Amino acid sequence: MHQYRTHTCAALRKTSVGETVRLSGWIHRIYDLGGVLFIILRDTYGITQCVVEEGSPLMAELEKWRVESVITIEGAVAARTQDTINPKMPTGEIEIRIEKAALQSAADVLPFQVHEDDGAGRTSACATAISICAAKKCKRIFACATP
Repeated sequence: MHQYRTHTCAALRKTSVGETVRLSGWIHRIYDLGGVLFIILRDTYGITQCVVEEGSPLMAELEKWRVESVITIEGAVAARTQDTINPKMPTGEIEIRIEKAALQSAADVLPFQVHEDDGAGRTSACATAISICAAKKCKRIFACATP
């Protein structure tokens, strides 16, 4: 098995259920829903939902991790229940049940959310960068600023 990954975050599908996989990437989002921790893991290729179940010895450590930290997780691919399938995600029929996890690089607290959609067709990070650039009258052109 590769040191950091067996698959990319976009590669896993329902046909992968039961496999043990290793994924690495950035924490895109993290949710604590009453003892169950969901980590949305992002790499260059896509995103995958990862889960830490209540009572897991990993819970105390993973709860401290921040968005945009780089992590490696290992676990079993599981099918999501019918009511939790996300048809908007190519990997929306599966999730990874985390059995091992390693923090590769901790992120500091971010001044703004990097991948938050503000509803204007571009990320808020891009909108913030454009505003700062406009205030300083710089000539930089942002790819995300195109209509």
